[in-house]
Amino acid sequence: MLNYNAAQRADLEKPHLEPENKMIEPDPSAESGDTLLPAEHEQRLLAETLTEATLAITSQTNLEAVLDEILRQMQRLIPYRAAHIMLLEGDQLRIGAWQGYRMFDSESHIANLIQPLANFPLEIEAIERKQPLIIADTRQEPRWVVHEETAWVKSHMVIPIFLGEHIFGLLRLDSEKVAMFSAKDLAKLQPLANAAAIALENARLFDQAQQEILERKQAEQALQHHNQQLMLLNKASQTFISTLDLDQVLTALLQEVRDLLNVTAGSVWLTDFDTEEVVCRQATNPQMESIRQRRLLPGQGIVGWVVQHGKSVIVSDTRTDRRHYKGVDEQIGIEMRSILSVPLRIKQRVIGVLQVVDTQPDRFTANDLALLEPLAVTAAIAVENARLFEQAQQEIAERKRAEEELQLRNRQMQRLTTAIEQSAESIIITDTDRIILYVNPAFERVTGYSRAEAVNQNLSELIGSGKQDNAFSQEMWDTIRAGQVWHGRLINRKKDGDLYTDEAIITPIRNEAGEIVNYVSVQRDVTRELQLEEQYHQAQKMQAVGLLAGGVAHDFNNLLTPIRGYAEMLELDLPAEYGELKELAHRIQEVSWQAAALVKQLLIFSRKQVANPKVLNLNSVVGNISQLLERLIEEHIEVETHLSPELWSVKVDPTQIEQVIINLAVNARDAMPEGGRLMIETRNAVIDDRYTANHLEVEQGAYAQLIVSDTGIGMSKEVRVRIFEPFFTTKAEGKGTGLGLATVFGIVKQNKGHIWVYSEPGQGTTFKVYLPRATGQDTTLPQKEKTIKGLVGGTETILVVEDEPSVRRLAKFVLGRQGYTVLEAANGEEALRMTQEYSDEIHLLLTDTVMPKMSGQALVEQFKVLRPNTKILLTSGYTGKTDGHNDESNTQVAFIPKPFSAVELAQTVRAMLDGEK
Repeated sequence: MLNYNAAQRADLEKPHLEPENKMIEPDPSAESGDTLLPAEHEQRLLAETLTEATLAITSQTNLEAVLDEILRQMQRLIPYRAAHIMLLEGDQLRIGAWQGYRMFDSESHIANLIQPLANFPLEIEAIERKQPLIIADTRQEPRWVVHEETAWVKSHMVIPIFLGEHIFGLLRLDSEKVAMFSAKDLAKLQPLANAAAIALENARLFDQAQQEILERKQAEQALQHHNQQLMLLNKASQTFISTLDLDQVLTALLQEVRDLLNVTAGSVWLTDFDTEEVVCRQATNPQMESIRQRRLLPGQGIVGWVVQHGKSVIVSDTRTDRRHYKGVDEQIGIEMRSILSVPLRIKQRVIGVLQVVDTQPDRFTANDLALLEPLAVTAAIAVENARLFEQAQQEIAERKRAEEELQLRNRQMQRLTTAIEQSAESIIITDTDRIILYVNPAFERVTGYSRAEAVNQNLSELIGSGKQDNAFSQEMWDTIRAGQVWHGRLINRKKDGDLYTDEAIITPIRNEAGEIVNYVSVQRDVTRELQLEEQYHQAQKMQAVGLLAGGVAHDFNNLLTPIRGYAEMLELDLPAEYGELKELAHRIQEVSWQAAALVKQLLIFSRKQVANPKVLNLNSVVGNISQLLERLIEEHIEVETHLSPELWSVKVDPTQIEQVIINLAVNARDAMPEGGRLMIETRNAVIDDRYTANHLEVEQGAYAQLIVSDTGIGMSKEVRVRIFEPFFTTKAEGKGTGLGLATVFGIVKQNKGHIWVYSEPGQGTTFKVYLPRATGQDTTLPQKEKTIKGLVGGTETILVVEDEPSVRRLAKFVLGRQGYTVLEAANGEEALRMTQEYSDEIHLLLTDTVMPKMSGQALVEQFKVLRPNTKILLTSGYTGKTDGHNDESNTQVAFIPKPFSAVELAQTVRAMLDGEK
């Protein structure tokens, strides 16, 4: 800072005297801009300039404008390099305006300069004496305070601005040159300083008047604000007390606040005293709706801060306030720049926060706060009342819900109890030592033990059968003791000693501590299901074996047919002198007959043997074969027959039913090597749904029953389940084929019947055969010739279709010997082509039913279109699918099974051609 020394101050006290020190004499080239003019002209110009400057300064009323104008007019009087105005405010000096310091890199220092007056000793002197000071050389002035930013100042001038006793401030000029300012400069500026004092006083008075006007307006606004506040409080109070619905109270509160402050959004947060968190309960717009139910901890965000401190807060800009929690902004997608939060208090407890936000900074004022705080008081009471009401409603609802849940649990428990009591499965509850605590009625029905007999008994000891080994039991106990569910099958024992199989699921039951305290066992008696499953698997196995047997029989019959036929023709054609050869041919026929009988049994078992059913009475069949049975049964076996006189008729092939009786009788004979009794019975039987429920393959209805029983050695269960399997036998090697009972099974099933067997070791065996009841008259079969000699031949044309060459050649040979014209074809397509090409009449078509490419049935259908009058003779090694051949009235179609003899072939063909079938 620049100050005068003592000598210079003395000189300045002399008005209009030049300083004696040469250092303060103006240089013609100095910045002051003095020019050599005549004295009068100079004085007149100075006076005009001062007048203009005074008018310019005093015409301004705004403080900043006055200060800027002073510096501008100073430049007209003394073209300075740098100058500023300091204003005295209490005991501090503050820079009011400045100019020229930028070139000296001191502008930032000057612009921000505000210091106590005590730091400026030279300025204190100028103010106290109300006299200007000129420092010609700051380096020589000990009171000059040196700063790095103003080290360039070499000379300095200061002029106090005052009016009467009131000091406004100081005019200060700085220069980088020594002795830059003179008394002449001072003389020019002093009048300007005086005018500046008047202008500053005018500005002060103007500001005071403006302030008074402002205060008056503010008072009016305050009154209006107070009236609005009272109206708002009155309206809010009426709104709040009109409802006890918390959401309605909060919605009304936010609506009033939004209307009053015109803010972006608002929200109400309520304190959860259970968790000490604060929860957003209501918000005003869709963006804020996303934070409903958002929870904040005490101290978290502005809301948390208000709850924690119980004070209102105005946040002018959230970007500079560390308390602001940006997570809420991110959730709602809006940056809240201004926040006004007011606590909702009941006594000393903060029950919530009313908060309004805006996207612009500096949005809220103390007036807004003064408006919201009284509203918050009324709102807090309404909110607390509504919350207490809501809490009461919730408690009532919870009590009602608890009662309903209790009733529901009671109903569920009743339903559960009913379900357990009425369950078809046995349900047992035990403790961890398997002591029975509860059993349901199903357990009583299955086991025969009453509940009183079972409770407090060890379950394993009560119904255990001992059929499970130790490893099985150990695995079950290890599983349930480990807390896992065990499921499997248990063989248990009833009260009467019978064994039964249970499908069981055992579940460990834990208490609240997780300890196993009980076991619940759900057990289903599957004994009957296992029996049915066993029957089903047995039937499936028998069917599979039957399919195999039928296929083998078909191939055998195709081989046996030419062997039998050629041997027969050879025996007839050889002269008597070839007796040995004729005997050999006859033996070949006998062996082929034995083989055919074996194949026939296979076909019967597989149910592919072509049957010729007749309506007959089983009593007649038993009577017809009585003599044969006498030859088959040894004398040490007693035969008894008990035949029902009112026995219903059945429709079966008589030769097949004879085979059934003979095979069962032979089986009984072999089971009584030491003698015994064989009983053959017939009776009527009606099978109802109770029987079919346990025998799925049987249909309900009326049946004729054939019963064959013996007092022999009986059978074990293992043997009993296999007796109908083909080739299964318990006899010594070479003593049986294993087809006897398999044949019986096949015949019964082929005739839609059912066979049942009961046998125990040492208790004998009983077979019961059920055949469906039928109506009609018995028929008899015509006698057949035993040799081809004497059979009438013919000259008709016969088309033979057979894929097996040996059978086709035999048929051609036999029929050709009988005088017939024989055409032959290897398949159906060849036969149709031949039929179309052959122009003469074809009297008979002899065709196999099973051939590649085209079946015999398909051939017949197409052949009838070409030759509708031709008769049809079908043949097969096993198939029964020859529609129409068993119809006695149909003389156009017949069937001859393989293996057939030459006699059977010739006799059947002649009968067909003669219409005798």
